[in-house]
Amino acid sequence: MPAKLKNVYGRDSEFAILLNTFESGARAVVHLHGIPGIGKSTLLHALISHLRDKGHAAVVVDCRAIEPTEHGLLGALREAGVADRTRKRVRGIVALDNYEQLQLLDSWIREQLVPRQPDLLLLLATRRFPHPAWMNSGATFVSLRLDELGREPALRVLQAGGMSQAAARRAYGLTRGHPMALRLAISSGRKFLNDIPGDLVRHQVIMQLADIFLADLDLATRRALEAMSTVRRTTQTLLAAMLDLPEAADIYDRIQGLSVIERRNDGL
Repeated sequence: MPAKLKNVYGRDSEFAILLNTFESGARAVVHLHGIPGIGKSTLLHALISHLRDKGHAAVVVDCRAIEPTEHGLLGALREAGVADRTRKRVRGIVALDNYEQLQLLDSWIREQLVPRQPDLLLLLATRRFPHPAWMNSGATFVSLRLDELGREPALRVLQAGGMSQAAARRAYGLTRGHPMALRLAISSGRKFLNDIPGDLVRHQVIMQLADIFLADLDLATRRALEAMSTVRRTTQTLLAAMLDLPEAADIYDRIQGLSVIERRNDGL
């Protein structure tokens, strides 16, 4: 494992996919997606750091910090020197972190920006699933979902954070390997060493995670999620009835793109 990944646990296979895609030399787009706190930014920055150490051109743009327009994105890329590297045909990578903030630009990026970048790997880190049109964008397309860490890497994270083996095992049982939950457990480490009931600790972790999940959602989306949480499956008709709306096509489409939602034949 590269030295820069020594503190990134349980992501060896995902890192290898990203690195192999970059080294293929083809124009490529990687859609790195997963629920909030799952480790997208951590993996992204590990890849960028590794490539920079190897002398490659690697740029990260935090989409929360730019104007969500064509002008805003092009300005950020220009400041990072991407245009110069494109003219010189230098292989590089641009990573757009928190890409869900540029959702309205998704079609323009796919149809206009990517075709003009023949030597670029574009890495999109987002909470949302990729639009199906990316499959036919003309670039090599990789959809990579991050899930919770397995038991062994999760225990290594907890012990690296200063927990004893016994406390780490208990913390893993409460967090099930979600990276953000692991960090919350580490920051509350004393609670796992004492006799505080597990249900109370679990409740505290869940409440903090819920705040993270909902932080960037508008009020209408939050109301829809709250309504959906009361039933096993949600259809468009049922959602409209629960929200007292004449129809719910727009909000239903918005909801089904969230990484915390699973799409099934009988609903969300």
